[in-house]
Amino acid sequence: KEYLPLVFLSIPLLKYLILFVVPPTIIYSRNKPLFVQSVSLQIGKGTSGCISLEIGETTENGSSSGVNGSATAKAKISEKVPAVAHPLAEKSTDIASNIKYHAEYNPHFSPFKFELEQAYYATADSVRDWLIKQWNETYSHYHKVNPKQTYYLSMEYLQGRALTNAVGNLDVQDAYADALKQLGHALEDIVEQEKDAALGNGGLGRLASCFLDSMATLNLPAWGYGLRYRYGLFKQRITKAGQEEIAEDWLEKFSPWEVVRHDVVLPVRFFGQVEVHPTGSTKNTNSLRLWEAKACAEDFNLFQFNDGEYESAALLHSRAQQICAVLYPGDATENGKLLRLKQQFFLCSASLQVVFVPNYNVSVAEMLIPGSELSQHISTAGMEASGTSNMKCALNGCLIIGTLDGANVEIREEVGEANFFLFSATADEVPRLRKGRENGMVHLYT
Repeated sequence: KEYLPLVFLSIPLLKYLILFVVPPTIIYSRNKPLFVQSVSLQIGKGTSGCISLEIGETTENGSSSGVNGSATAKAKISEKVPAVAHPLAEKSTDIASNIKYHAEYNPHFSPFKFELEQAYYATADSVRDWLIKQWNETYSHYHKVNPKQTYYLSMEYLQGRALTNAVGNLDVQDAYADALKQLGHALEDIVEQEKDAALGNGGLGRLASCFLDSMATLNLPAWGYGLRYRYGLFKQRITKAGQEEIAEDWLEKFSPWEVVRHDVVLPVRFFGQVEVHPTGSTKNTNSLRLWEAKACAEDFNLFQFNDGEYESAALLHSRAQQICAVLYPGDATENGKLLRLKQQFFLCSASLQVVFVPNYNVSVAEMLIPGSELSQHISTAGMEASGTSNMKCALNGCLIIGTLDGANVEIREEVGEANFFLFSATADEVPRLRKGRENGMVHLYT
């Protein structure tokens, strides 16, 4: 009943395959009985022998419960599935091989185990293969047809679990369930491993995410823009003192759904200083681009650091990290209000630098305006100019809706009254209409 060390032997043997199975036996480890479910010795030609143990604790009534037996059993099941890359697999057997491939060749986990967490990341990588294919096809199509695009900016997004959403939209839920079953896991257990992306916590965030889903389903070209919060959600813990909130770190390890764009780096200026911030059932695959705030290497003061002034040396880096640290930081203080303003400005500045054309001028406008289908200009007749933009739009063949004054008078003369829709009143009618309104008269124009 003392501690019994378990010794594993390696026995070279070249000719025969021998398998010994020992009946279940009780041994003791540190005065605690363990139930040896099986002991096997496998020796084959050109191999070394090995002893494998599956051990479970005994219960009070003498029955056993597995400690690592279930994990071992699943490992043995997964050994039957070859690790072969099938990025666009549709059959469950090929999907299982693709998941196994990601599990073995992904550098984030040991290839010698296939537990729930590792199985989740491998499954997510397998699903992402399909998403990236459709993602590339979507934006290749956008590049060719050059459609008008929607850019949706929101301070928060409440996406939910990406794996459940993806396999449902790709209509491969049954195939992945069967593939994971071949690997010794259930899809329901795998999806439970995913943490919700902590990018929002309320109705606004859920509505924003629904908009993105709807636009993708309707095949509308759209981009979502937001901030990559580290602590956007919180965990709720109930104690004797009441509810306690602690940070939810959804990026404690990493998110398999993120694609970092190291080439998209834009400057956002605060108070005259410069900080650099890199990014981070339908075939249409749109994007949600999340911005992460980082200071550049030049903002780290190496001299202060070597002098022992560690906090001062990394002050700008610390300030940059604060921007995307928490969703809706408390704004009861002046610093809290300032941080919220920085978050909003940071999101708008970074996103608009991508959305809007840089160095906009007349020459650039002459290239862009022909794409316009409608020019709307409403002004008070006789008081405001309509603007020369309408002239450019008219020359490029678009429809104009506007009042009859300024440049629109000249446009009407050139294109003809039949091609000009006039609403409201002409300049000479305005004094009479104003007089009538003073007397309580109302005029309707169609």
